[in-house]
Amino acid sequence: MLIENFKETMEFLTTAVISIPEHIDRDSLDALVRAERARSKELAGSGELLRAWRTPGYWGNWCLWREPNVAALVTALDSLPLSQFMEITIHSLEPHPGDPGPTSRLDAH
Repeated sequence: MLIENFKETMEFLTTAVISIPEHIDRDSLDALVRAERARSKELAGSGELLRAWRTPGYWGNWCLWREPNVAALVTALDSLPLSQFMEITIHSLEPHPGDPGPTSRLDAH
């Protein structure tokens, strides 16, 4: 796991590339994906996983997290059933002085 610009902050952006070994059979992979979705819902329900985006073109994602520190984030990431097959990069985030704050997509129209 690579940690860039590490500082203990409350929000983190992670990128993950998922590479499943060829020896994993389809039923086992399907079970892992179901377990991954269930665990992600739990992490979202607890307020740790804030947002998730798929990465077009390959199996990967970007996720926005809120944790008290990087150790708690690593614990959450390690709890994901597919984590053993992920190459994860962690970016710690700090507020930008020019941040416009949360905006609604509906406001843009």
